[in-house]
Amino acid sequence: QDMEGEGMYSAELHQRWSVAEGDKIDAEGPQNIQQGAENFQEGAASALKGVLAAPRQVGVRSLLVLLTLLLGQTKGFALITNVAGGLAQGSLAFVVPPALALQLRGPDMGRTEAAATWALMAFGAAAA
Repeated sequence: QDMEGEGMYSAELHQRWSVAEGDKIDAEGPQNIQQGAENFQEGAASALKGVLAAPRQVGVRSLLVLLTLLLGQTKGFALITNVAGGLAQGSLAFVVPPALALQLRGPDMGRTEAAATWALMAFGAAAA
């Protein structure tokens, strides 16, 4: 085994234990704090770059929060259930059956039947 590596580990562990027990921080303490602050700044900068690099995700999340806020400002629960029921009914009547037909019989359909099925599904999506 590498005794030198084990000694370095023991010294680091001793330093951490000493700080945890309230002993004086040795001369390396401020350097470790400085390094920790630099690491934190680098991590914060990379997180900010990640947020700015994905404007679509930020936009979608902001839109969802805005819609939730607007939904919460409605005067009654009946309005919310009417809208949700209307969307569900329109989808079940006009969107789901043509989508299932395309999935099950898509390759066997003729061009005219497939076009009519797509048109019905588009109408259902627009009407819902």
